[in-house]
Amino acid sequence: MRTEIKQFHDLFASPVFETNLKLDNEKIKNYFYSLEERGFGRIVSNIGGFQSMDLISHPEDKPQEEIQDLLNDINSFASDVCKMLEIHSVRVYHMWGNINRYRDFNWPHTHSDSILSGVYYVKTPSNCGNIEFENPALSGMNRSVNVIGLNRHNSGNWWLPSQEGKLYIFPGWFRHAVKPNLNKTEDRVSVSFNLFH
Repeated sequence: MRTEIKQFHDLFASPVFETNLKLDNEKIKNYFYSLEERGFGRIVSNIGGFQSMDLISHPEDKPQEEIQDLLNDINSFASDVCKMLEIHSVRVYHMWGNINRYRDFNWPHTHSDSILSGVYYVKTPSNCGNIEFENPALSGMNRSVNVIGLNRHNSGNWWLPSQEGKLYIFPGWFRHAVKPNLNKTEDRVSVSFNLFH
């Protein structure tokens, strides 16, 4: 007798929420280049490139005018995300800019001090590297599985495209990396952030 799948339970999902924003990316980009010129940078998970210092120390801080619209849009989208996840509302409390030149990348890492985290892409030339997420079950996966076709259930890693104007929000515990920018002439510019109550 042939059996059939009655129901599929996608337990303990690792969600990534996506939307597109229409902002003055030229203004945002120039702001981060000005921070780099002033030496307002740090090294955390970035290998090469520039990562700005935190632009928001506390949720009540007033950020620079160049990123105010972006901050408002992220908080608005995060509110929708929280409703869907059925969790208490969160707001941006850390935000920083990233400039990745040829071969610059970020090691796999988490944002364990946040409830949600995310990235917004300001400038994304061709072949500039995507964001890659690691399957939370990777350490327990049987690597000898005879995979017929890779999908989000049987893969160890899954990438999403870096596209100008794209905003992603995901759980802070979700391990991710930024692939190298292989564009020899143009930079990838993005904004990363953490959200908490």
